[in-house]
Amino acid sequence: IEFCASYADRCGLFFDGKTEIERKLYEVRTRKILSYSNMVATSSNIAVIAVTRDLNKLDVGGVAVTIYRLITDRYFIKKVKDIGMLVKLDTNGFNSKILKELIDENLVDYVAMDIKNEMCKYSVTCGLNQMKIDNIKESIQLLENSSIDYEFRTTIMKEYHDIESIKMILKLIGDKPKYFLQNFRLSENVLDKNIHGFTIDELKSIQRDLKEKYHNVKIRDLMNENEGDKVYV
Repeated sequence: IEFCASYADRCGLFFDGKTEIERKLYEVRTRKILSYSNMVATSSNIAVIAVTRDLNKLDVGGVAVTIYRLITDRYFIKKVKDIGMLVKLDTNGFNSKILKELIDENLVDYVAMDIKNEMCKYSVTCGLNQMKIDNIKESIQLLENSSIDYEFRTTIMKEYHDIESIKMILKLIGDKPKYFLQNFRLSENVLDKNIHGFTIDELKSIQRDLKEKYHNVKIRDLMNENEGDKVYV
């Protein structure tokens, strides 16, 4: 999994918060790290596939952001498709143009899109003063009107989400697509240490509140291995 602090959004839960590194230097180092790590990760993935002979899946992208150069390398993706692999894209939906091109050219088989929050809270949740949320809505519509398999997901935090904000997201996406809630987990590299996830009891309460009306919602932290979670992760 690769994270890049200078791209798309700057959610407090995503990035290393070491303040002694000057911002521009951090961005340069991040890009350099990504170029090396992407090469290593891709090589390792191909090696594993070669050994296991499991040609069913290739995961392109990252949980936090779409890595622009890899995603736009259509030649690479087409070659992958030509040998029979399925391509999965993890995206934040900010670049709806690229998403549309990949779908139109049949270069992706599965898309997992993050929805950070309800629209009126999107900017603050992403750590930005303002942002264009029209691209988010367009990406949602692209997926809903496409024939490919997809899911939406939200990492929920007490400071940014409550049952009403989740219902507003569901009002936007409807009750048909797969929608996963993922509880925030604090780690030492999180930028904002004041963010908190929900307790198991609170997650169960959210589940009970949503279950009757929204059958497409699942909370990953409450799922067991038999519920098919591995299919979508």
